[in-house]
Amino acid sequence: MDSLNQKDSNTSDHEAAVLPSPQKLEKVTDKLVERVNKSPEQVKRRKIKNITEEEANPDGYDSDGEAGPFFDVWDIEGTQDPDEEVSALPTEGTVVPEAILNTLSPVPVAIQNSEATNNKEPVFIPIAVDEVEKMFMNDLKHELKIRNLSYQGKKDALRKRLLKALEDQVKVCKFDIKPIVKKKNEVGTGFPDTAFWKELQADEKPVSEPKNKRFKLPRAPTIEARDASFVPTKHNFSAYTFERPKFEGQYKQLQLDRFGKPKYIHRTGHFLTQETERLKGVFDLDLAKSFNLTPNSHPHEFVDMFLPFTKSKAKKLKGCWSFEEAADWSNCKAILAKAGERIYPDWDRMTTEEYRKHLGLYIFNGVSPSPSVLKKVRPQAVDAVHGNDFVARGLGANAALKHRYFKAFWSMQDPCIAPLERSESPNWKVQPLLDHMNAVNKRAWMPGADLSVDEMTMRFKGKHKDKRRITYKREGDGFQADALCEDGFTIQVYMRNHPAPKKYLKQGASPLHSRVLALFDVLQDKHHRVGMDNLYNNVSFCRRSYNHPKCVLVHGVTRKSGRGIPECVFQREEIKRVDQLKVRGTVKAAVVMGDPGCPNLIASSVYDTKPVHYLSMVTEELKWIIKERSVYNVDTEEVEVLQFLRMGHIDKYNNTMGHVDVADQLRGSYRLDAKVRNLKWWWSPMFWAVGVQITNAYVAYKSLCKQYGKTKLMSHLEFRERLAMAWVNMPEYMEKYPVATGVPSLANTPPPRELAFSPISLASALGSPADSTSSTSRSTSIEERTLDPVQGALKIRLDTTYSHLHVPKTTSRARCGLHRWCTGEQHYSNVVYCPTCRVPSLLESQIVVSATEKDVNPIKVHNEDSFSACLLVMDDNHRRIGWLAYHHFALPLRRLIVMVDSRSKTSPLPILQRWEKYMTIDLWHDNDVFSKQELDDRSHENTIKLHRSRQHAFNVKCMQTLKGSSSNCRATTLQFEFLWTTKKFLKAISLPSIVKNILIPNAKYNWNIVIHYGTLPSANEDDISNTDTIHNLGEISKVIAANVGKSPPSVIIKDDEKVESEFEYGRVTFFRLDAFYAVPVDIFKVDKDTFDYGNRYAVIPAFGKYPVNDQMIYSPTEAVKIWAMTRRNDIIDTSEPGSIGLASAQLMADVIVPTIMDKAACNVVKNPDVCFYRTRASDVVLINDCSDEQGAPVRGVQDIDQVELVENIVQRKCTKACIDAGDEEEELHCDKSSWAVSSRFLQTSSPAPAPAPPSNVDTTLLSTITVS
Repeated sequence: MDSLNQKDSNTSDHEAAVLPSPQKLEKVTDKLVERVNKSPEQVKRRKIKNITEEEANPDGYDSDGEAGPFFDVWDIEGTQDPDEEVSALPTEGTVVPEAILNTLSPVPVAIQNSEATNNKEPVFIPIAVDEVEKMFMNDLKHELKIRNLSYQGKKDALRKRLLKALEDQVKVCKFDIKPIVKKKNEVGTGFPDTAFWKELQADEKPVSEPKNKRFKLPRAPTIEARDASFVPTKHNFSAYTFERPKFEGQYKQLQLDRFGKPKYIHRTGHFLTQETERLKGVFDLDLAKSFNLTPNSHPHEFVDMFLPFTKSKAKKLKGCWSFEEAADWSNCKAILAKAGERIYPDWDRMTTEEYRKHLGLYIFNGVSPSPSVLKKVRPQAVDAVHGNDFVARGLGANAALKHRYFKAFWSMQDPCIAPLERSESPNWKVQPLLDHMNAVNKRAWMPGADLSVDEMTMRFKGKHKDKRRITYKREGDGFQADALCEDGFTIQVYMRNHPAPKKYLKQGASPLHSRVLALFDVLQDKHHRVGMDNLYNNVSFCRRSYNHPKCVLVHGVTRKSGRGIPECVFQREEIKRVDQLKVRGTVKAAVVMGDPGCPNLIASSVYDTKPVHYLSMVTEELKWIIKERSVYNVDTEEVEVLQFLRMGHIDKYNNTMGHVDVADQLRGSYRLDAKVRNLKWWWSPMFWAVGVQITNAYVAYKSLCKQYGKTKLMSHLEFRERLAMAWVNMPEYMEKYPVATGVPSLANTPPPRELAFSPISLASALGSPADSTSSTSRSTSIEERTLDPVQGALKIRLDTTYSHLHVPKTTSRARCGLHRWCTGEQHYSNVVYCPTCRVPSLLESQIVVSATEKDVNPIKVHNEDSFSACLLVMDDNHRRIGWLAYHHFALPLRRLIVMVDSRSKTSPLPILQRWEKYMTIDLWHDNDVFSKQELDDRSHENTIKLHRSRQHAFNVKCMQTLKGSSSNCRATTLQFEFLWTTKKFLKAISLPSIVKNILIPNAKYNWNIVIHYGTLPSANEDDISNTDTIHNLGEISKVIAANVGKSPPSVIIKDDEKVESEFEYGRVTFFRLDAFYAVPVDIFKVDKDTFDYGNRYAVIPAFGKYPVNDQMIYSPTEAVKIWAMTRRNDIIDTSEPGSIGLASAQLMADVIVPTIMDKAACNVVKNPDVCFYRTRASDVVLINDCSDEQGAPVRGVQDIDQVELVENIVQRKCTKACIDAGDEEEELHCDKSSWAVSSRFLQTSSPAPAPAPPSNVDTTLLSTITVS
């Protein structure tokens, strides 16, 4: 047989097959067999020619043109096409025996051995050109086979190859190969023999077109004007309905009241939920609760869940990447590269915060692009166009140099781990981030019923063998991944250059379909409906998806041939206009019968301007539906509503297929790699992954707001702007956008209420209260049951951590709740409202406030608006000074009943007498509340029960007194304060934590200790003996100093005396003696990663903010002077009642902090890593103290078992106990075993203080620790 040299019309090379000699054919066969027997790692990678747009989209409906993944998967996995249309391995110039080809990539049709030839002589058989044009894929392959030509490629290429062969009169040399004839109505590969297509018959009666009277000749934009008058005839298939399994997903939906706010149980704080069908995807509320996220959370707090800052948060999400870990890898990479020695001699280890700042710079550049991101780090004085002072202050000096370090050493993978083989992990450098994405996203989002699958593209302009040439998308060349999305949220991705899962390859699925089936594995519920385009969809894949463990129902357009569309449904594209008009509006449909593994699979086609073929497992009816759209009417020159017909299943596809496109649009709007040319290939998938996570965070924010009923949302731009600002310059961002309040949290505590004023300035707070229009929720009624201090809905009135300042009630129907309760009267004018208690009350021009029976003075009348209060106290009378002054002028308080605990050692009478001419004050004792018999019975109860019963009895008696003493209504604020003495158990509880977490961590500094304490008279001699424990601190500190090689500190111990020192201190720290310090406190540490060796910041705790925490401070000396002197009222004029002062925390926020920042010229920052607990009598520790506004632990103890922490420090067993019936607060009771801190113990246990300060820091700075 002669060799044939035929040229393909598409190329100048010999693409047509050439039949070699038998010896050469045997040699080629041996090589191919050897190649197939090799392991995937041994197979040599083959360069695959990029597919052009024309080759990729032969039928005009493909949106991607994807023929498979990259590099060597052709050799390892076989053909990437999911159907019979696209062939397997492309060949150039050589015919490969089919037995070998079948081992490389299975051919979907049964073919004979290519070496089998007939004894007949080769002969040329002509075929007319129009007959070739009408041939199907299998016909073209058959004609090429019998001519011994290559039958690999797409349909257009095969058609051109056959036409060229006919032109060159290539002879037929194989006569025993029979054409493949498909049985009529046969479904195809993967279906049982009993399965067949049943053609559906349309209704005889046509569907009437909607009438648009104001439009003369309405037409679609794709219809030519000359054809506008032609109205195609349309028919429904009303005789057929198809049952589909119902989506099973449900979720706990928050119940909303009539104002759109979440309902909750006041007593417990639990939100009311109801099980609801999850038709739309939602952000997981349980996950939001665990991360303390509310609609008012900052954008960076949402993003911190998807891109965690710390390793602990990543572990909480079962993720495998965090900024902290990436920073460690990057610093390790720099050290391995000899940074600081061979290269970048000025390099120094960068902190996690610094790495995140420089990544945030790209987010900043995404929302406000500049030609180079480095232009952003310049001050505006230097670069007036692109410079940014905010960024320059955030990144600090040498920002451009540090950004070079960032670009050189930023790493997404541990450099100490040997990389895997490329065939196993081609994305090794970013694999931790990709794995983290998939792990976190599937937990954060609860998918709804309708999802979509499509490809995502990562733009890359450099050189890489996995890069794809993409001319048909705006994104351009780059890498690709298959993605499962909903409403812009990316649930799961699978990189296309990653090996397809073997689990599905072994089942016979193509690599493309294997990746999609792997995406379905993350779904938690059955019967999701997934839309996809014609790259993915075919008949066999519909069946595979339905038989997936999650029983996924797929639907979408498909190509017209090779995807299993039956002949009865197939519609050929007409070229002539007359023929197009004849078939326009034609609908054909068929359904698979006889296969219980794929029930009611529908194939349909609709001829619009071109035929559209569709496969669906979700369609229930085949009918035309009326749609409406606002369009411009050229006749009336107005925008009007136009009605038109559309097939229902096509409309379903149009509305549910675009989820991936929405995610791409959101991510691409403010892309991180704007104006960035990635020289490192892995930066492209990194930027893409970070962009996907930020987009997911925004979608999660919108979903959470919707669940809470919040309607005013941040735009996507504002979300990204705030995120960029927070990452680049967190301190200034928090000043600009302080912590928001007023939105309920999901913690099991009553939700925080909106403050009636901003605690910035007392004068502004008193002068202009906030508008109450936001308090639209239903008011709480005043009754005996709601006033119960333990279980009543109004028990929150006793919580002094909330603001109880009243604001005007603008609703015209608001009526006074107190008048309604007391007298039954209805008062609608001059009504004010407490946003915290949700109780409206009346303000009148004359308020009559009565005294109790014991008062001999006449009733006092105050011609001003006033309030009443009940107060239960025990010692700590110095706190009454600020409390009385504040509430007298802020409310104003004009009626007060004070009850003194029977165990109180001091009386508040001298302080109360100062206010006799300003308000009516009654002083009560136990005999004013309890009868003699009750007092006798109470003597046998323990301390806790005595106190709680006293609380209840006093609150009831006080409320009844105030209620019955006046016919006029007054808003009554019940305040509760109860302070235990703590000196008694200093030795057992407080001392170990002071030694371990205060003295030892700071022993490396040149420091002295001042211990200042006070004593009170006591009948118990043990109280006095605790002064020995205080003096022992001096000896303990000397032992600690000796262990770290420091000279003994100077120890000053004073009792109720003014402390004076001969030293000049640079930094001073104040700690409480009666606090339990849970974590080490370094007096130069601003937060977890930042040290203030420059002595520029004043640091206070980040918890217990009412509105700030005033219990501890460490700062430069001048700042501490202001803090200490102001608290002792040395700088406040107390000659007038109006100047006596405020409550300490409010005073701290309104006076001390601004004064420190102004006079001491240092910023006041809050350290979220500091944590200490209050202590109580009988060895009790209040472990709920270190909590933020939502009730979650602060960062320092966020992932620590706090019970175990306390037990390890005090070396004894402790048990939890609830303080109240609501289980909202817990205390820790430790047994009575002694724990002695001795010199011997400290000498034998080597302390492990924090690392020493850098060598360039002046360690001679003298500091002092004051414990009082």
